[in-house]
Amino acid sequence: MDEQTLHRKIEEYQIRSMKWKVKGGPSPYCGSEVGEYFYTDKALLTKLEDTERHNHIKLHFESLDPMSLLAAFPSLHIKKGFVLRAYPYYTLMGDDYLGGVGNVWAVPVSSSIPNPEECETIDLFELHRPFPIDNSCLDGLTMDGPVRLLRPPDALDNIMEAIEGDGTLDSYLSASIFAREIAEYGADCHGVIWSEHTILVGDPWTYTHNWSDECEPSKNTKEWKWLDHPPSDWRPSVVSSGEVITVNFYTYSPLLQETIYRYTDLYKIGSYKFEWDVKIIAEGPASLVF
Repeated sequence: MDEQTLHRKIEEYQIRSMKWKVKGGPSPYCGSEVGEYFYTDKALLTKLEDTERHNHIKLHFESLDPMSLLAAFPSLHIKKGFVLRAYPYYTLMGDDYLGGVGNVWAVPVSSSIPNPEECETIDLFELHRPFPIDNSCLDGLTMDGPVRLLRPPDALDNIMEAIEGDGTLDSYLSASIFAREIAEYGADCHGVIWSEHTILVGDPWTYTHNWSDECEPSKNTKEWKWLDHPPSDWRPSVVSSGEVITVNFYTYSPLLQETIYRYTDLYKIGSYKFEWDVKIIAEGPASLVF
């Protein structure tokens, strides 16, 4: 695959920011002090008074459909008998919006939408997300106390257990990106981590990526500290060896401190659940803090 085609494919698959993850208007608001949870897939919105603000939230969240994100990856599909459902959590402290966390689970199609009392709750930091999480990134969400997320009683432990693909090498690269995008489906403000990562397809200082204004790497390479050897080839790679598929790719994120990461995902052929590892290979002088 030539570099231009690869770049286009990465841009197509790495759905950025609010395009698919949150549809329906401005950032929603919700008060954690009354324990408000949001259900999607035309489910009930619980513990909300009938106010204009809450009606806006209800309309906003009824537009969420995590299956639409999966549809953006043509080589992947959901296993028969399963569906993806989102249970995002947003919070206020007083009148200050703190942000929210994506919380998507794979559940049987036949399962009903549970009431909050029927659900297990898990701590924010127990949620499976295949990217590094510095707890300080999420400090803004926990200013008003610990965040407990709903887990439906019949949900799979790992969403990728419900994902199948066409078996091509491209499908495994797609799975690596999808797993990280779906982990932040509905995330906003202080709940965003992965959305600040840009997948690199070339040298970040000389190759033209579609940087947003606040996310372009510091250009003075002398200010960067290398913790490992710079890669000779920045492009994502997918290698099949025996029964193992290895996906490697690099990302840049300015969150807290400019960092370049190397991700390695290991798949067993025929399965889209993967083991992953990440290593910091370089740190820059600038930072992004919400």
